[in-house]
Amino acid sequence: EKTGSALIRAEGGEADNAIPRSASAVLCIPDEQYAQAQKIVEEYIRSYTKSYRLTDPKLTVTLNPENEEAKAAYSLHGIRMLVALRDGVFARDPEHPPRSALSSNMGVLAIRDGILTVRSMIRSTTEEWKELLSEQLIAAAEAYGARYTVDSDYTGWEYDPDSALRRLYFETVQDLF
Repeated sequence: EKTGSALIRAEGGEADNAIPRSASAVLCIPDEQYAQAQKIVEEYIRSYTKSYRLTDPKLTVTLNPENEEAKAAYSLHGIRMLVALRDGVFARDPEHPPRSALSSNMGVLAIRDGILTVRSMIRSTTEEWKELLSEQLIAAAEAYGARYTVDSDYTGWEYDPDSALRRLYFETVQDLF
């Protein structure tokens, strides 16, 4: 916002259902704003390094000048949409608080042929929570003039302490170890 930058290229992640190991982005920064952009990146580096020191100690943020022609670019408006798309754990199982009951992660982010694509996976123990988060993602995308599509779905999977599969798992682990 402070530099008039635009997002030209972005990529990260390999699968919808996995948290990406790395991501990169190319921004178009007006020459007269490059020094300001450097200061902002330095602030982010300090903040992110501190915030993620335990969960992502190898986190790096860099700003490197490149000569890339800005063909199709996403303005601040498009970047804000990425921030608005919900991501993370949203609810815990009330009967088993360590377990996640509703979560989503941006598994794949890419700009190809000028089209920004975000692929994510919603997981939930109930169909109702999954539908609620999906509606929130649709609303966020539409608020920024984007399209949200569902290309696969699965039913909510509620925890069952008497599950035959769970029992078989514990019996197998006990036999092996």
